[in-house]
This record gives sequence, structure tokens and C-alpha cells, in this order.
Amino acid sequence: MRYLLLNSLKSGGAERVAQTLSHTGLFEAIILLEKDQDYKVDIPVFVISNHTWQTSAIWKTFFIPIYAWRVSRLVKKSDVVISFVERSNFVNIVASFIKHQKTVLTVHTNLEIAFKNKLKGLYFFLIKKLYPRATSIVSVSEGVSAQLKSLINYRGRMQVIYNPLELDKINEASLVKLEKYWDFLDENQVIINVGRVSEPKGQWNLLRIFNGILKSNKNTKLLILGDGSHFNPLKIYAEKLGLRVFDGRESGEPSGLYDVFLLGNQENPYKFYPRSTVFALSSLYEGFSMVIIEAMACGLPAVSSDCNYGPREIISPRSSLSEKIIYPSYSDFGLLLPVPQGNMDSIEKQAADDIWVETISSFLANQEMRMAYAAASKKRAEFFSLEKIKDEWQSLFELIEK
Repeated sequence: MRYLLLNSLKSGGAERVAQTLSHTGLFEAIILLEKDQDYKVDIPVFVISNHTWQTSAIWKTFFIPIYAWRVSRLVKKSDVVISFVERSNFVNIVASFIKHQKTVLTVHTNLEIAFKNKLKGLYFFLIKKLYPRATSIVSVSEGVSAQLKSLINYRGRMQVIYNPLELDKINEASLVKLEKYWDFLDENQVIINVGRVSEPKGQWNLLRIFNGILKSNKNTKLLILGDGSHFNPLKIYAEKLGLRVFDGRESGEPSGLYDVFLLGNQENPYKFYPRSTVFALSSLYEGFSMVIIEAMACGLPAVSSDCNYGPREIISPRSSLSEKIIYPSYSDFGLLLPVPQGNMDSIEKQAADDIWVETISSFLANQEMRMAYAAASKKRAEFFSLEKIKDEWQSLFELIEK
């Protein structure tokens, strides 16, 4: 059997990838370390603890040996276990000490800056000690792969397999009509951002940039879809900037009287894309960035920070990761801009803001350019189709299951 092993199925990029892969027929079951399940799957799910996303990260880290023992009770020596994200990767390897199953680790993030300080030292120790014991390691981008090679001495099979898109399902979901109270969007240009509202995603920088755009383009709205630890601070920050904020978690209907719409998690985020003008990613760091290619699949032009790693590989695949880009970079499949450097302690304009404000404002004013990038986005999204990515996973399994 082939298993997917995850911390949970709570909303997030790696979890969404696991959900998509569960539809391929390549996997028989999913094992979860925690019981949170926002994403639905149609294969059996085994939950091996009562932990949730709210359980202490330190406690869950020291629980790794118990997780591993419980995993070993489920799998057989002939099985393949594909794990997602670091704690699940650690559990996968430790369980293999007991059951000797084939272990495939997947790395989804920028390891240098992804961990909280209190766990960083321990996690790096475990990565260096445990990852070299894997049967195979899959990274979600060339940048992540290069970084991992610099961190560990690994002699097994390491390769890059990009995250997949179910293009037909995304396109179908995007055709769902928004409720009539959203009709005011038709009279505005709409900037949309989708993702967990957290420090790595840097949405507070986008708020400050949007505030600058609004000064010269009053008919602009900003939609932020997603929830997370920074939701309430983000709302407070927007209000400090003088922006009128609609909180989607509260009762009431949105209207054109608001500037910013903090909508929380949406069961179908894709239905907002046809009413949007441009997708903007303000992340400080990424591993790949699923949300960019999902927006592209819906025909949205993309503007992204040139953060490590992922956006450049998606938007400007012909450029080298080490190449010094002159900003703004009008690349093959979208626009790259410098990573915003502001923080939530200040509402002062930062150095990179002017580039973002000027570039996005010009982009909003240039319909011909937007249409060209919209067509390029659709073309680029096809490179990440589930059919193509499924074949790459199948090829890996044929190698390691011999």
C-alpha cells in the first residue's frame, strides 16, 4: 500500500496538495497525526491522536516517537509512506526504524526561516540526522531542493516534483456566481490575495501598498481570503491606515462602502477570481506557492514578491535562481517585485512600497498588458496539471518499489 502521512488536513498549501494527490488513485489511505480535517478526501483516513493545531508545538515535537510507534502499527514493510512537512517527515523516518517501510519525504518550505526560534535548533538537528535515512526526498521547487542539498549529506534519490492542479475542478469552481450583493465589484478594479493570514504571507505590507494605490485610484478594492494567527492584528492594522474594513467573519453583507474585505477561509475561493483584476502575492518567503498557479488557472495575471522560493520558478522559469533581477521584472508569465520589508509595528511607507504602488497602478491602467498576461497565466497553469504531476509520481514509485 501507499500512504500519505500529514500533520493534519487543516487548511494549508501542503494539505491541499495531499488532498489533490488523494484523487489520483496512486494512494490507498491517509494517516493524520492530528484530528483537524478541513479538506475532504475520498480514501480512508486514520487519525492517530487527539491533538489539534492548537496543541503546543513543543509537546507535539516531543510526541514524535509515539506518533512513529502508532504509524508503525498501521503500515507494513512493503508499504510506501509519503510524508508532508517536517514533523510528519520525522515521524516517517522514526517509524521506519521499527517497520522498515519505504519512506518518501516531501519538503514544502524555505527551511532556513520557516521554524519558530524555540524549535529551530531541534528541527535542524533532526533534519540533518533523519533526512539522510529516507528512501527518497521530493522538493516542491528547485530553490527548496538546492537549499536542502546545502543542509544535508544525502546520497539517495532527490528530485523536484511541482505541486499539482486539478484544472477542470478549478475552472468549474470559478464559474460559480458570486452572491448578488457582490455586484459592486463590477464597478471597481479588484486586487485579490489568497492564503493563510500569517507572518510569512506578509499581507500587512499589501495593505500598506494598497493604501498607496487607493490614493490615485479610488475605484479599487482589496480582497484577502484566508484565516490565521494574524487575522485580528491585520484588521487593526488596516484600520490604523485609515482603510474601511469589512470583516467577513461577522454578520452583514459587503458593500462598495468598504475598501478592504477580510473574508476568512472560503469553501470556494475560485469564484472570486473572475470578478478580480489582478492576483497579488506579498509573501516574505515560500516553498512553492500554490495560490499563484491556482489564480493563473483562472486566468488572472499575477504580481508577486520575488521571495525565496517558488514565485520566480513559476513566473519567470527561464531566469536563474541566482540571477539578479532588476525590479520591476515583467517576466514571461507575470510581474516580479522586491520583497516588501515593512512590519506591523509601523504604518510608515517602506522603501519597496513605491515600486509596488507604481507598478500595480500602471498595470491596472493597462488593459492590453493585463489581457496578455491573463492568457499567459492560463498557458503556464497547464504545466502543473494533475495528469502531468501524477505521471512524475508514478515514475518515482516505479523506481523505489522495484
